[in-house]
Amino acid sequence: MNAVVNTYKASQTLLHHALNVIESRSNGNLPIATSLKLTISRLGTFYLLTEMKVFDDIHFGTTGIKWQEFRKMKSLEVIQNFLRKDKVDAAIIFWERHADGFIFFSFLFFIYILVCFILFYFILFYFILFYFIFYLG
Repeated sequence: MNAVVNTYKASQTLLHHALNVIESRSNGNLPIATSLKLTISRLGTFYLLTEMKVFDDIHFGTTGIKWQEFRKMKSLEVIQNFLRKDKVDAAIIFWERHADGFIFFSFLFFIYILVCFILFYFILFYFILFYFIFYLG
């Protein structure tokens, strides 16, 4: 899982091949098989988010370093980073695809996202209101 290849397709192929080899030699319930399945899932999410240009100017076809950083981050840390960068859509996509990794926090996360939206629009509303009152009034 630590191999760095330069394309999404090559990474996906390599991980699926490793999973097939492990599953063919065991009943598929080994921890490494579970870990590979989670890595494959996270790779798909990374590719989706890359296509959405969430990672700014980093494209997976040119570097695997960002993928390695993304792969090693804890799920909650990934979501917090997206929220800090105001990438709520990316946080929601990640949450929907990987919520089973931290179901305990699902309600709290929903409340957190809701509060962030409310605060953002509340602050935006007051900025617009003050602009109209002080600059145009």
